[in-house]
Amino acid sequence: MNSSFGFVALTILLLAGCASPMPIVVPPTSLPTRRTAIPPSAASPTFAPIPVTTPSLTRAPAVSSACDHPYHPVKASALWRYQAQASGLPTVNYTLTHVDVTTNGFTERREYSNNLTADIKWNCSDDGLVAAQYANLAASQSQFKFEYLKTNGVTIPPANRWTVGSTWSYGYEVRGQVTTRGNPTNAQGTIDISNQIVAQEALTVPSGDYNALKVGSRITMKLTVSVSGVTVPVDMSFNSTSWFAQNVGMVKTTNTDPIVSTTELISFTQ
Repeated sequence: MNSSFGFVALTILLLAGCASPMPIVVPPTSLPTRRTAIPPSAASPTFAPIPVTTPSLTRAPAVSSACDHPYHPVKASALWRYQAQASGLPTVNYTLTHVDVTTNGFTERREYSNNLTADIKWNCSDDGLVAAQYANLAASQSQFKFEYLKTNGVTIPPANRWTVGSTWSYGYEVRGQVTTRGNPTNAQGTIDISNQIVAQEALTVPSGDYNALKVGSRITMKLTVSVSGVTVPVDMSFNSTSWFAQNVGMVKTTNTDPIVSTTELISFTQ
């Protein structure tokens, strides 16, 4: 089932975002073609106990709208540059900007070095920020479409919940299709993500040094994949770790299974 593996591989990369609380879309220029077994579903995530004593955090500045968030800043004038690397795939650079910014929503735009563009619509409220729409990515030899049929929970919880030990979860009922060289693969099912802020720690990425909150995430996918009239169940889970710096946003995300990938912030201008 080379096509079904390709769909799963691309979905995992696209869900590096769901893997982190903020969708990190990492589109490959081509998909793996080797046969790979689909791993069974993993157990629900468990995290080590959080110490009672936690490091003090700098108080976030007052926000002017529901979309302003210290760990997910929404600024029409800001520009983030990222580099994404995944095993077996070319390195991809992309820029992130915000357009159509209002008091209760915005569109996150990602423009990639391989000539792909992704728009993700977000909604904002006192309950947090929700990625209300997944991106459609298109290239000359592959096309990926993914849509949310139903959502629950929030992608980015309110600022007052961003402390060590805080947990939250959200999920989607989804439907998607990837077309590679004219061969369509369809899928439908559920994706559930659980998150916990497990630590505050220092780290260094190309854009600089940060004292960031570390978020551990567990993504569980239960999809039905249809390839050339054959239906295959895909039931799998994987882990992701992301670091968020105050007034900057996501500065790094790593995935170790089943595809090793790293996304890092190269530069940030306001």
